[in-house]
Amino acid sequence: MIWFHGKDIQKAMQQRESRYISLNAFFDWALNQLDVHQYPDLVELQSRIEQL
Repeated sequence: MIWFHGKDIQKAMQQRESRYISLNAFFDWALNQLDVHQYPDLVELQSRIEQL
């Protein structure tokens, strides 16, 4: 739940202040830079999403 809450705050901040990175730009960067298997919380998030 913390991840989703942080996502919503980031989206609201970007809408109010364009100097904050947009979520689309961040996700484009992150998908190519991060190995989710190195982060237990992301592995858990991925597992929970796959169960939906």
